[in-house]
Amino acid sequence: MPDTDIANTAAASERFFRLYERHCVEPNEDTLFSFLEASHSLNDRLKIGANQDFLMLANSQR
Repeated sequence: MPDTDIANTAAASERFFRLYERHCVEPNEDTLFSFLEASHSLNDRLKIGANQDFLMLANSQR
């Protein structure tokens, strides 16, 4: 994985967890929308950077 892909994936991961925490602390429609948007972005970055599908990984753990 190239360094730029790692950096992009790391940034998307940080944003995902930051917005997850914000939604847990003060849940409302805006924080939910931001969290869902971040999860979509993380999925895109993981597909490019690690050839993984975040949403499929989450579903396969059930």
